[in-house]
Amino acid sequence: MKRFSTLATASALTAMAAAAAPVTPDQAEALLVENGATDIDVQAPKPGSVTIAATLDSGYDIILRLGGCDEEGGCDYALFFVNFTPESTSTDDMIYKTIMYNDSFPFGRAFAIFDKAEEQTTVTAVGVDYTLDLTEETTLDAGDIATFETIIETYIGYWTSN
Repeated sequence: MKRFSTLATASALTAMAAAAAPVTPDQAEALLVENGATDIDVQAPKPGSVTIAATLDSGYDIILRLGGCDEEGGCDYALFFVNFTPESTSTDDMIYKTIMYNDSFPFGRAFAIFDKAEEQTTVTAVGVDYTLDLTEETTLDAGDIATFETIIETYIGYWTSN
Protein backbone atom coordinates (compact mmCIF):
# COMPACT_ATOMS: atom_id res chain seq x y z
CA MET A 1 0.00 0.00 0.00
CA LYS A 2 2.86 2.34 0.80
CA ARG A 3 4.36 1.73 -2.66
CA PHE A 4 1.05 2.64 -4.30
CA SER A 5 0.87 5.85 -2.26
CA THR A 6 4.41 6.79 -3.30
CA LEU A 7 3.63 6.09 -6.97
CA ALA A 8 0.41 8.08 -6.80
CA THR A 9 2.23 11.01 -5.17
CA ALA A 10 5.00 10.90 -7.79
CA SER A 11 2.42 10.76 -10.56
CA ALA A 12 0.52 13.73 -9.11
CA LEU A 13 3.73 15.76 -8.79
CA THR A 14 4.67 14.98 -12.39
CA ALA A 15 1.22 16.09 -13.57
CA MET A 16 1.48 19.30 -11.54
CA ALA A 17 4.91 20.10 -13.01
CA ALA A 18 3.60 19.48 -16.52
CA ALA A 19 0.62 21.74 -15.86
CA ALA A 20 2.97 24.50 -14.70
CA ALA A 21 4.66 24.87 -18.06
CA PRO A 22 5.40 28.43 -19.17
CA VAL A 23 2.26 30.30 -20.16
CA THR A 24 1.55 31.12 -23.79
CA PRO A 25 0.15 34.49 -24.92
CA ASP A 26 -3.10 32.77 -25.97
CA GLN A 27 -3.44 31.22 -22.49
CA ALA A 28 -2.78 34.58 -20.82
CA GLU A 29 -5.37 36.29 -23.01
CA ALA A 30 -7.92 33.54 -22.29
CA LEU A 31 -7.23 33.85 -18.55
CA LEU A 32 -7.89 37.58 -18.67
CA VAL A 33 -11.16 37.03 -20.58
CA GLU A 34 -12.25 34.27 -18.16
CA ASN A 35 -11.71 36.71 -15.31
CA GLY A 36 -13.84 39.49 -16.80
CA ALA A 37 -11.25 41.57 -18.68
CA THR A 38 -12.44 43.51 -21.73
CA ASP A 39 -10.95 45.77 -24.42
CA ILE A 40 -8.10 43.34 -24.96
CA ASP A 41 -5.36 44.31 -27.40
CA VAL A 42 -2.47 41.90 -28.05
CA GLN A 43 0.77 43.17 -29.57
CA ALA A 44 4.12 41.50 -30.27
CA PRO A 45 6.51 44.47 -30.28
CA LYS A 46 9.62 42.33 -30.70
CA PRO A 47 10.54 38.64 -30.91
CA GLY A 48 10.18 36.85 -27.59
CA SER A 49 7.84 39.44 -26.10
CA VAL A 50 4.07 39.98 -26.09
CA THR A 51 2.10 42.87 -24.59
CA ILE A 52 -1.57 42.50 -23.69
CA ALA A 53 -3.52 45.65 -22.81
CA ALA A 54 -6.81 45.02 -21.03
CA THR A 55 -9.43 46.59 -18.81
CA LEU A 56 -9.99 44.48 -15.72
CA ASP A 57 -13.47 43.81 -14.38
CA SER A 58 -12.59 46.29 -11.60
CA GLY A 59 -12.17 49.04 -14.23
CA TYR A 60 -8.39 49.36 -14.18
CA ASP A 61 -6.59 49.60 -17.52
CA ILE A 62 -3.56 47.34 -17.21
CA ILE A 63 -0.75 45.94 -19.29
CA LEU A 64 0.37 42.32 -19.04
CA ARG A 65 3.79 41.92 -20.62
CA LEU A 66 5.04 38.40 -21.31
CA GLY A 67 8.73 37.91 -21.97
CA GLY A 68 11.27 35.23 -22.70
CA CYS A 69 8.78 33.62 -25.09
CA ASP A 70 10.17 30.71 -27.12
CA GLU A 71 9.27 29.31 -30.55
CA GLU A 72 6.48 27.18 -29.04
CA GLY A 73 4.98 30.31 -27.46
CA GLY A 74 5.77 29.54 -23.81
CA CYS A 75 6.91 32.64 -21.90
CA ASP A 76 9.27 32.76 -18.92
CA TYR A 77 7.86 35.75 -17.08
CA ALA A 78 4.74 37.83 -16.71
CA LEU A 79 4.78 41.50 -15.71
CA PHE A 80 1.52 43.22 -14.77
CA PHE A 81 1.57 46.99 -14.54
CA VAL A 82 -0.71 50.01 -14.35
CA ASN A 83 0.03 53.73 -14.63
CA PHE A 84 -1.82 56.68 -13.16
CA THR A 85 -1.59 60.36 -14.02
CA PRO A 86 -0.90 62.14 -10.75
CA GLU A 87 -2.86 65.13 -9.60
CA SER A 88 -0.91 68.33 -9.05
CA THR A 89 1.51 67.03 -6.46
CA SER A 90 5.13 68.08 -6.27
CA THR A 91 7.72 65.86 -7.93
CA ASP A 92 9.61 65.52 -4.64
CA ASP A 93 6.43 64.40 -2.88
CA MET A 94 5.68 61.79 -5.57
CA ILE A 95 9.22 60.43 -5.45
CA TYR A 96 9.08 60.26 -1.64
CA LYS A 97 5.71 58.47 -1.69
CA THR A 98 7.01 56.01 -4.30
CA ILE A 99 10.06 55.17 -2.19
CA MET A 100 8.00 54.84 0.99
CA TYR A 101 5.47 52.57 -0.72
CA ASN A 102 8.29 50.30 -1.88
CA ASP A 103 9.72 50.25 1.65
CA SER A 104 6.35 49.46 3.24
CA PHE A 105 4.64 46.86 1.06
CA PRO A 106 5.99 43.40 0.19
CA PHE A 107 4.10 42.89 -3.08
CA GLY A 108 4.28 45.04 -6.16
CA ARG A 109 6.81 47.72 -6.99
CA ALA A 110 5.89 51.38 -7.28
CA PHE A 111 7.55 53.58 -9.88
CA ALA A 112 7.52 57.12 -11.22
CA ILE A 113 7.86 58.09 -14.88
CA PHE A 114 9.67 61.34 -15.63
CA ASP A 115 9.20 63.73 -18.54
CA LYS A 116 12.43 63.34 -20.53
CA ALA A 117 11.97 66.74 -22.14
CA GLU A 118 12.19 68.26 -18.68
CA GLU A 119 15.48 66.46 -17.90
CA GLN A 120 13.77 64.25 -15.32
CA THR A 121 12.41 67.10 -13.24
CA THR A 122 8.70 66.43 -13.72
CA VAL A 123 6.84 63.24 -12.87
CA THR A 124 4.27 62.56 -15.58
CA ALA A 125 2.92 59.24 -14.27
CA VAL A 126 3.14 56.92 -11.30
CA GLY A 127 2.26 53.27 -11.13
CA VAL A 128 2.78 49.86 -9.68
CA ASP A 129 3.84 46.53 -11.17
CA TYR A 130 3.92 42.86 -10.20
CA THR A 131 6.27 40.29 -11.77
CA LEU A 132 5.99 36.50 -11.88
CA ASP A 133 8.84 34.17 -12.82
CA LEU A 134 7.20 31.37 -14.81
CA THR A 135 10.33 29.30 -15.49
CA GLU A 136 9.92 26.69 -12.76
CA GLU A 137 6.69 25.38 -11.27
CA THR A 138 4.84 28.68 -11.19
CA THR A 139 1.94 29.27 -13.53
CA LEU A 140 -0.19 32.30 -14.32
CA ASP A 141 -3.68 31.94 -12.88
CA ALA A 142 -6.73 33.82 -11.59
CA GLY A 143 -5.06 34.23 -8.21
CA ASP A 144 -2.34 36.34 -9.84
CA ILE A 145 -4.93 38.68 -11.34
CA ALA A 146 -6.62 38.98 -7.93
CA THR A 147 -3.24 39.64 -6.27
CA PHE A 148 -2.48 42.39 -8.78
CA GLU A 149 -5.87 44.00 -8.18
CA THR A 150 -5.14 43.92 -4.43
CA ILE A 151 -1.76 45.54 -5.11
CA ILE A 152 -3.50 48.29 -7.13
CA GLU A 153 -6.03 48.89 -4.35
CA THR A 154 -3.26 48.99 -1.73
CA TYR A 155 -1.27 51.40 -3.86
CA ILE A 156 -4.26 53.72 -4.41
CA GLY A 157 -5.12 53.51 -0.72
CA TYR A 158 -1.56 54.44 0.18
CA TRP A 159 -1.57 57.47 -2.14
CA THR A 160 -4.95 58.74 -0.98
CA SER A 161 -4.28 58.29 2.75
CA ASN A 162 -0.79 59.82 2.86
